Amino acid sequence: MYQETLDEHPEVEAEMKTDYERLRKRSDNAVVIKEKTVVNQKGEAEGAKKAMEDAQLDYLRAAGMNLEKRGTSFIPFFNEEKKLISNVKIEEASNKLAQHAKEMESTFMTDFVAEMNESIIKAKKEVDGINEELKGLPFGNDTYAFRMDEREDRSEFFRICRKLDNYGTVEMLQSMNADDEELAHDIKSFMEKILSEQDESEYTDYRRYFKYDMKIRTRRGETEIEADFSKKQGSASNGEKQTPYFIILAASLMQCYPKNTECIRVAFIDEAFAALSRERIEQMVKYLEDNRFQVMYAAPPEKISSIGDLIDTTISLVSSGKYTKMIEGLVKR
Repeated sequence: MYQETLDEHPEVEAEMKTDYERLRKRSDNAVVIKEKTVVNQKGEAEGAKKAMEDAQLDYLRAAGMNLEKRGTSFIPFFNEEKKLISNVKIEEASNKLAQHAKEMESTFMTDFVAEMNESIIKAKKEVDGINEELKGLPFGNDTYAFRMDEREDRSEFFRICRKLDNYGTVEMLQSMNADDEELAHDIKSFMEKILSEQDESEYTDYRRYFKYDMKIRTRRGETEIEADFSKKQGSASNGEKQTPYFIILAASLMQCYPKNTECIRVAFIDEAFAALSRERIEQMVKYLEDNRFQVMYAAPPEKISSIGDLIDTTISLVSSGKYTKMIEGLVKR
């Protein structure tokens, strides 16, 4: 506009400049805007308009509204929507989230904690049963018992389970959740741990909730000394080190073949009793025999001779050239 006016009326240029200088001196905020600046500002305005329309479109899609309601003419409409969201919709969404969180917590308590607790109770009963049997199975001066110690990083879970046992039912426990700050904190903390864990079995496998060891009780005269197998490894003899493994084996077999189940109890033990004394071998064989196990032992001749009176059949494997022969009975060289 300025250049067009000068082209048509060049005689007014001097007067215009005089007026401009006079006005500039009167206002410290006066700014000269060139055509390039105007073009740039028009571009910025168009960019802002497009960004606004994109944001409006996102909202309309999320809200399931008519997608044509966008542009500068709909600014009043979106202002009203903002007021509505601030006063009503955020509260509604918050209530829905709270309800979903409560339902999720209920499902978590019923489907996860209760079932996991039931599995752990069953496992503890099995261990208690095995330990009861082991009380009557001394190895020399030693008796053994399995230990299941709660892991420290599962403390929230065990506190929840203990309260579940105290309250009796999941429903009763949930009703106490609002009043029990420790319970609410434990449930929230434990759920967060589970949801952030990449390895699902870390929390779905009940066996990972415990540390395991074996307690060894040694009687010396009238005195009984207790020690953990994990701590005794360095000072134990070979026989003392190997005995617990056979006890673990026997316990595992008893879990696979419970006493109240009619089945063929077959087991194969390779390199049997390599480091055990004759007394301990006889005790272990007798234990398996008393529990009606049919066991095939693979052992060197010197060990088989120690249990010959306790087994029904001995078969010796004898090398003969390229072949190995099976001969019934113990073959001495």
